[in-house]
Amino acid sequence: QRLEKKVPTLGKKGAVFPTLGKGIENMKIGIPTFGCDAGKSGISRYVIELIKAMNDQRGDDVIEVLGLPAENGIFTSPEQGIETINPPLIVEKPPLSILWHLTMMPHIVKQRGYDVLFCPAGNRRLPWNSPCPVVGTVHDMSWLHMEAKYDRFRTIYLTKLLPALVGRLDKALTVSESSKRDILANTRLPDEDVIVTPISMDSAVYNENTAVDPEVMKRLNITGEYIFYVSRLEHPGKNHATLIRAFEKMCETDTFGGNLVLAGGDFLGAEA
Repeated sequence: QRLEKKVPTLGKKGAVFPTLGKGIENMKIGIPTFGCDAGKSGISRYVIELIKAMNDQRGDDVIEVLGLPAENGIFTSPEQGIETINPPLIVEKPPLSILWHLTMMPHIVKQRGYDVLFCPAGNRRLPWNSPCPVVGTVHDMSWLHMEAKYDRFRTIYLTKLLPALVGRLDKALTVSESSKRDILANTRLPDEDVIVTPISMDSAVYNENTAVDPEVMKRLNITGEYIFYVSRLEHPGKNHATLIRAFEKMCETDTFGGNLVLAGGDFLGAEA
């Protein structure tokens, strides 16, 4: 109710941000990119493309991105005219970054005068309080189903504190019905405040005209057929080790004669 009174366009007909510029006039939206992996992950791509789409339909609304100084220019481009703010005292290391969001973020939101705070990495960083409505994307709660995915500190944060933070959101976006079930089972959010917005591909890049770049194939020594794995190398989170074992069996039985191409960067447990 607080969200829809403040910003009437949010949460209508199962959509969030459906028609920016048609709610309250000159709405100011803050988008923090902390925990979005500096352009090197799926969450990063999600944020980049979503900001681009929001900017295309913002009208007279104002969008500000809050981020680390080292990440300036990663999530926006100069022609968009979106200002990037580097908040004072912000730190990169996860424990201190989490503490900053709990204590400092509300002051920054008030200072900047946001009408809505949109947290696109809501499964990593969220404020405890906010003077304006908060919408967050909780991509998943996979740690609930996988032991030893993170170290002790992150595990305690994700299982003890983050569900309470998610439960304080005015609206939560998530990318699948499975993740929505996890959110409903582990937070105080009611069904109507958790909205599934499935991830899509960029049709400007991937379409009937998409072609293989022969120079890239030559440089990487990839010939013939290949299996393409685009996720980062994280164990046990992404389970690439099982993929490699399965590929070994395919090679042993002559089921597949091509290559296995791993495109993602190293992350926790990559050595596995």
